[in-house]
Amino acid sequence: MYLGLSQPEAAEELGVDRTTILHWEKHGVEPAATFGPQILRFLGYDPYPELTGDSELLVWLRWHNGEELPACPERIGVSANTLWRWEASGEPEIWRSRYLLHVFLAFERARLRLGPDFGKP
Repeated sequence: MYLGLSQPEAAEELGVDRTTILHWEKHGVEPAATFGPQILRFLGYDPYPELTGDSELLVWLRWHNGEELPACPERIGVSANTLWRWEASGEPEIWRSRYLLHVFLAFERARLRLGPDFGKP
């Protein structure tokens, strides 16, 4: 591994089975979003490059928060299926949806900069 750890050592650090590490490394299996927070702590940095689009940011938020489902569809005011389509296509279908998405993303960007208590009563 890049950090000089064996697969069993990395698995122990991440709290996963050694075969999980093997699948990620040797078989090109991408880690599930639920492993995102553990991987970020393990690496000590965010491996994602500069995010350029809304769909990339949605995927990053889901992975960063360890969510298998799209991030907070009820807060945006759309269904989980709609968010999946946005992640896949990169484009909200109508202007109202685009507005809701941009409001949500602006809030999430502020929350990431200012901490998890941002926006709580």
